[in-house]
Amino acid sequence: YTYSIEHESFDGTLTKEQYDCTIKLMCKIIDYIKENKLIQQGDQILVALSGGPDSVCLLHILYELKNKFS
Repeated sequence: YTYSIEHESFDGTLTKEQYDCTIKLMCKIIDYIKENKLIQQGDQILVALSGGPDSVCLLHILYELKNKFS
């Protein structure tokens, strides 16, 4: 799967290594979602956010992918 980051939060402030790592992670997440049919087009998702780094990361990932699955 090919993915590119176009969201405003990725405005060149990432190093090449950080960008590559982020792209690799997003591709893995997209593949996992598709393989396991976790999100279908038109689904609405509720995210419980504790404020910890893992839940904040999940929120950012789902926000970045919202147009992909809408």
